[in-house]
Parts: sequence; C-alpha cells; structure tokens
Amino acid sequence: ERKFSMKQAAQMNIRDYMEIVLRRKWFIVLPFIIIVIGGIIYSYQRPRIYQASTLILIQQQKVPTAYVQPTVTSPIGERLHTISQQIMSRTRLEAIINELSLYQDLRGTLFMEEIVEEMRKDIELQVRGRDSFQLFYEGKNPRVVATVANKIASLFIEENLKVREELAEGTTEFLDRELSRVKKQLVNQETALRRYKEEHIGALPEQMDANLSSLNRLQLQYQAIAGSLENAKERKITLQRQISQISQISGLSSQAGEIGIETGGIGETDMTGSPELAQLKQILAGLQSRYTDKHPDVVRIKNRIKKMEAELVAGGDDEDIPDVSPSDPYGGFDFTETLKVQLLETDFEIKRLAGEQREITAKTAVYQRRVEEIPRREQELLSLKRDYSNTKANYQSLLDKKLNAQLAANMERMQKGERFKILDTARIPQKPFKPNRPRIILLSLLLGLGIGGGLAFGVEYMDHSFRDIDDLERFIGLPVLATIPKIITDDDARRGKIRKRIALASSFGVLALIIATAIVHYFVYRLDFLILK
Repeated sequence: ERKFSMKQAAQMNIRDYMEIVLRRKWFIVLPFIIIVIGGIIYSYQRPRIYQASTLILIQQQKVPTAYVQPTVTSPIGERLHTISQQIMSRTRLEAIINELSLYQDLRGTLFMEEIVEEMRKDIELQVRGRDSFQLFYEGKNPRVVATVANKIASLFIEENLKVREELAEGTTEFLDRELSRVKKQLVNQETALRRYKEEHIGALPEQMDANLSSLNRLQLQYQAIAGSLENAKERKITLQRQISQISQISGLSSQAGEIGIETGGIGETDMTGSPELAQLKQILAGLQSRYTDKHPDVVRIKNRIKKMEAELVAGGDDEDIPDVSPSDPYGGFDFTETLKVQLLETDFEIKRLAGEQREITAKTAVYQRRVEEIPRREQELLSLKRDYSNTKANYQSLLDKKLNAQLAANMERMQKGERFKILDTARIPQKPFKPNRPRIILLSLLLGLGIGGGLAFGVEYMDHSFRDIDDLERFIGLPVLATIPKIITDDDARRGKIRKRIALASSFGVLALIIATAIVHYFVYRLDFLILK
C-alpha cells in the first residue's frame, strides 16, 4: 500500500505540484466558485448600512480664568461620559425614535427596550484629543442617519449647557447654605467672646499693665494712709496726755487755792516758771499741727498766752495783773472740752483711715487675684480667639467662593463659559458604511482558494495509486526494468479533449465571474451615488 509522506512532499518540485493541481483541478475550482458566488450573494443580500458623523469642538470660556474660575473642572472624558449616559437613557432615545419614526421594521418583532438597545449599539462616541469629539450613527436610510446624528449632537450641546448651569447654580446654593451656617457659628463665637470679656473684665491679658499700675498706686495709697494713721494715733496719745495734764493742773490748783498755796512750781514750767503758760503752749502746738492760724481755737489760745505773758511781765503790780481764779487758771476757756472734742475727731479719723486701709487691702487683693488669673484667662481667650479666627477665615473663604460661583453662574447663563460647538454637521452619506463588498469578495476569493487547495491536497494525500516510475521504485526499493506505455484509444483521446475544453472553459468562467463581479459592484456603487445625489 502506498502512503504519501512528508518526506515525499519535501522531495516534490514545482512540476509535481502543477500535476497535482491539474489532476485535482475540480476539487479546487468547484469550492472556489461556490465560495466566491456565496460571498457575492452575501455581500449584495446584506442590507446597506450608512454612517453619518458630526464633529463637535470644545470651545474654552471667553472670560479669562484669572478673573472668573469655572465651576466645572472635571476632564472632558468624564463629562462626556456623564452627558452620554443621560442622552443614552431610555427616555431620551425613545423620544427620538418616536419623533423620527425610527426602526419601523423592528416595531412588530421587538419590545421598545430592545429597540432602544439597538439604537445604543448604532451610536458611537470618540474623543479626539482634549478639544473635540466625534459622534457616529449608523442606519439604513442615509437621510435619517444624518438627521439623527445632528439631533444627537444638538442634544449634547443642550445637555452640556444644562449640566454646567445646574452645577454652577447648585454650587451657589450649597455655598449659600454653608455661608449661612458659618455666619451663624461666627456670630455665636463673637457673642461668646464678648461675654467672656464682659465676665472677666479687668483680668484680661491686655489689662496687665493697668492692673500693675493700680497695684502700685494702691500700695502708695496704703503707705500714705498708714503714715496718716500712725500720726493720728500719736496725736490721740498726745491729746490724751494733754487732757490728763490739764485735769491734774486743775485739781492741784483747786486744792492750793483752798489752803492758800501758790501753784507756780507744780507741773511743767517754761522759762517764766508758769506751768499754765507751758501747758497753753503745748495745746497751741497741738492745735497748729492740725489747724491754721485763723482757726478760732488757735486764735483764743494765742490771745490767752499773750495775756498771761503780759501778766507775768507786769510782775508783782497788783493793779495791772488781772485776777486769776485758782479753779480757772485759763481765764474761763474750757480746754478740757476742746481737747475731748479733738480726741473724738481723732478717733473718727483713725476709724476712717482704718476703713480706707481695709478698702485698699481688699482692692489690692482683687487686683492681685486678677494679675494671678491673667495667664489662665489668656489661654482661654487665645482658644476662643483661635476658633473665632478660623471660623472668620472660613467665612471669608466661603464668601469669596460664593462670589466666584455667582460670577460663574452668570457666565454660564450668558454662554460665555466652556461650550460645545458643531464644527462639522452630519451630511447625508454618499456610500454605505456596511457591508464592505470589495472586502467581502476579496475574502471570499482567498477563502475559496484556500479551501479548494486544501481539499485538493487532502484528496491527493488519501490517493494510494502510483503516478510514475520513481514512486514505484521508492515504494518497492527495487529498480524498474521495463514499463508498458499508456494505451490511448480514440475514445480516450476524445474524452481528453473534452476534459481540456471543460477545464479551459472553467478557467475562463472563473475569470469572467471575477470580472462580472467587479462590473456589477461598480454599477451598484454608481447607482447608489446617483440615488443619493
């Protein structure tokens, strides 16, 4: 049994391949013709699909961004995806389908959801760089395709304006709410700060110098009052001593007058030897330390002293010396009552000074407590001021953003911001987008040749007959001594001529088929062009 091996295939030459092709020509020609005819029929039976496109330019805002910051800052790809999702919604597409009476051939076989899904498949969006994008729509009617493409492009423009305006207005509303909230918080913090200062007035950090000055002033006042108090106490002791001395002098003078004894040597005396005169001078010194020379008591004491000195100068002249009663050595002037009044006034003064001293002590304690509390108040006040400053800065920032958002919203309403502009409107397509008949025919030709050639070589591989002496010698491994030539009868010759004619006719038929296909395709293309035109 003969088998066709890979080694034998490697030893074959071009002539051998040509012999195989001629020998198995029908296995090549028939599949080729069938596949090519099938491809041609398929390409012309498929419905013609047209595609229309529109190019949309993304225009930047007309107002410089240094003056008005746009509220829409997302990349164009994200925005187009969002807008396309809104336009591709069932509500929008169903409205377009009903408005333009699309997909009439599918109305009776598919539900509206399925028809909408078919329309989604026919729409394509391609982003071209950062400044433009292109919309594509496919359909069977070229005029309808162009109309739908322009319709979808206008929807993109309207939706973009709507989205930008809604975003700008939404930003403004959000900032309004936030601004009101922060303003309320700012007012509450201002009230809390004011109440804190009112509650702790005098103990605030900025009042430290004033408190220290008040403390110094109170200390000086305390020292002055302490000195006045000491003087008052000493004056009280002096008055008490004077009252005691006058009482002693008056008592002794009374006793001496009763027994007729002179009192000149009793008590303290001055240079004249008169104790009464010395006592009067002491009283005068005490009065002058408190009153002026015009005070009535000072004037009376001075007059009394002059009178007594005049009496002492007169000496023993009884006629010129006035009578002085031992029981009233001061000539009718009650010094004891005067001194007691002065002593009472001194007591009142001591009490007043002591009260002022207590008040100053209390005030000093208050100011001292304020000074000690200032560090803690400073920390609390710093915390309040820090929160207030942060809230105020946040409020100012929100206010600036609100003003910018209002400008951006006005800019969007006036269409001065970024917007879409149709650069190339969709035109009626001149030729169908699908099917691509030249491509289908070319693929059918290649497929027919491939299948035919593969079928021919497959049949040759399964054929075990010997075709020449070399095949026989390779198979049996022995040399061939003689061969019997092929006996060709007249019938064989006639059949061979017929086969050759058929093969030649088949070749010409295939060539004619290819030429006819090209001619038909050309005329169909021209007919489509004329119809559309």
